[in-house]
Parts: sequence; structure tokens; C-alpha cells
Amino acid sequence: MQIKRKNQRSISSPMLKMKLIGPGKMIADNIVVTYGELKKGKSIDPHTNRGIEFNYNIEGKCELKLNGQSYFLEAEDSSVSNARLEHSVKALKELKFFSIYIEGEE
Repeated sequence: MQIKRKNQRSISSPMLKMKLIGPGKMIADNIVVTYGELKKGKSIDPHTNRGIEFNYNIEGKCELKLNGQSYFLEAEDSSVSNARLEHSVKALKELKFFSIYIEGEE
């Protein structure tokens, strides 16, 4: 199966550009694969999700805040976290990343 760029669903705002790069339910009903871009100085507000998140920084540098603790990630760094804990991201340099979100049960 292939998904051409023009057929990838996207979410964008002035500060965040995100694409769904894998089809929904491709692997399982609860797994979502995304690609995102965040401009320098912009951030993703603190939030929580039900599950686990894996993130891989393709380019750039960011500050990941997880449950009140700061982690600094550069290009080619990755993180895995319990998404139920409050987390946010701030781009310290223009950021390009992909994420795999695995939704868990309540």
C-alpha cells in the first residue's frame, strides 16, 4: 500500500503543521503515526492522552516537558513516554519529527 503526499490528512495551525502519514487502523485501531513541524519558539500546549507516545526528532532541537521535568532533545534523539502524564513541547530550533501514538484503555 502507498499513500501519496496529496492523500495524507493534515492538521495545521500558524504554529504547528502535522500530517497523518500512516492510514488509520493500518496496524491496529489504536495506533496513529504522524509527522509534524514546529517553528522555532512555538510550542504544543500541555496536554494528556490515553496511552504511550514515541517521538523521533528528524531535525531541530526541542524542550520536552513531561510531568514537570524538562528534557532537551536534538536531531535524531527519541523519547517514549506515558502520554497520560502532562506533557508539552517547545521548539528551540525549527523542529521536524514523527510520532507513534498507541492509545490505551482508561
